[in-house]
Amino acid sequence: MQNNISPPKTFQQTYHTLRDSPDCRFVGPREYCKLLISTKHLERCDEQMLGIRGVFDPQSGTRFLIEEEELS
Repeated sequence: MQNNISPPKTFQQTYHTLRDSPDCRFVGPREYCKLLISTKHLERCDEQMLGIRGVFDPQSGTRFLIEEEELS
């Protein structure tokens, strides 16, 4: 019987997975704020453990992400 449970990813592995994912796009503060006030239907998709804020555009399937440090 195989164990299908994968070991938990480290912070760095999870961060690099997001960076390399074709459906995730890291943006700057100006673009992120424009997305937040736009009329597009967006859903929050924060990665709190990584210190990353995000919004998901269900129409395009894209996650727009920014490191919290960049917002201050």
